[in-house]
Amino acid sequence: MQNINVSKGQILHEQRNISKYSGLLYGRIFLLPCLFLFIVPLGPVPAYLFAFFLFSPILLGNLLENKKDAEPILLGSCAKKYRYTAVRLSIEQHIGRIAVLLLAAWQFYIPSSLAVYLHLAPASLLMLYLLCRIIITAVIHHNIHSYYMELRSLERV
Repeated sequence: MQNINVSKGQILHEQRNISKYSGLLYGRIFLLPCLFLFIVPLGPVPAYLFAFFLFSPILLGNLLENKKDAEPILLGSCAKKYRYTAVRLSIEQHIGRIAVLLLAAWQFYIPSSLAVYLHLAPASLLMLYLLCRIIITAVIHHNIHSYYMELRSLERV
């Protein structure tokens, strides 16, 4: 923590942002191999989604890196550990919203002539993506909290 005049609310807000960023990032990374497995049986749509989720952070990162002003990071060691910046958080949030919309739209695009398990692939991928995001966000939030609680207990000794 770099600045002493920082409120507890600001620290908790940054803790939530770091954990939210990690959940979004790992959810997208989890989605990539799942989409890769469905490229052959389900045609070109998973290939387009795979390419979008693979290349969109690079393209958006180049566009937004110079646009946003750098916000001061309060939890520097955690931000460095999880590679968090405010720009990366906004990129992952945009990609996450688009991921939900594209996976939901893909569910309506699949012809019903496919086998039952292939027909449910987009919905199951969407559910797994959201579940992965929620679980990773909670785990990272807990890890950051426990890390700083250990530091506070060491400070008192």
